Amino acid sequence: GDYLHNVPNAPNDFHGFLIRHEGDGEYIYGATLNEQSVVKMTLQGDIVLTIPANKIPDQYKKNNKGKLGLKLTSVAVAPNGDIYAADGYGLDYIHHFDKKGKYFNTFGGRKAPYNLSNCHKIFIDHRYTPARILCTNRAKRNLVHLSLSGEMIGVHAKNLRRPSAISFKGDEMAVAEIEGRISILNKQGDVISVVSLNDSKYKGNRWKPEEWKDGIVGSPHGITYDKQGNLLMTEYNKYGRVMRFDLTKTKD
Repeated sequence: GDYLHNVPNAPNDFHGFLIRHEGDGEYIYGATLNEQSVVKMTLQGDIVLTIPANKIPDQYKKNNKGKLGLKLTSVAVAPNGDIYAADGYGLDYIHHFDKKGKYFNTFGGRKAPYNLSNCHKIFIDHRYTPARILCTNRAKRNLVHLSLSGEMIGVHAKNLRRPSAISFKGDEMAVAEIEGRISILNKQGDVISVVSLNDSKYKGNRWKPEEWKDGIVGSPHGITYDKQGNLLMTEYNKYGRVMRFDLTKTKD
């Protein structure tokens, strides 16, 4: 939890970023909420790629009133370097680019068979061969699998508390659910354990520090496993809150 340093040139509206190991180093990929762009940068702050909003065809950016509906919230990178950007606060499309930023296609959206609504975060699910896209379909309270070319595979998990983010560890994954829960799911999409549960009324980002309780989450928004299998979770909270849950081992 010790502060190390700031990353210069990082957009102040970064949302849904990831760090990816590549042959020539580590890179940050993320979406900008206000500029509606995708940015790739080094950990030292050098921007090496920007995919602007004008790379996306207008038909996927305007709502039924003709107004701009693009609001990118998440980026995922496939094994071959292809880049996917989710319009999770906009029209719920997923936009596909190659590793140099050339536009390929767009899929998803709110109509069948996808039925996406608040497609908040997308991830590459390497537990399957070939790898898939896993989407946190937050307003529908489920997780959805798509192929890397955009075909609908199916709903992977249901009845979640508005899933916002995922982190994988082996065949299991931790799901940050913004309405007060962290769950562990198996490869079949079943909840096998609950790390933290808050059954009080959901308060959004207004849960004050004096009301916080150790080990009880408020509004999980981001989550990751560390190398030891511990969980770190960030909340949607205007006061700022990060929690760590240590991996414990039980005797057989």
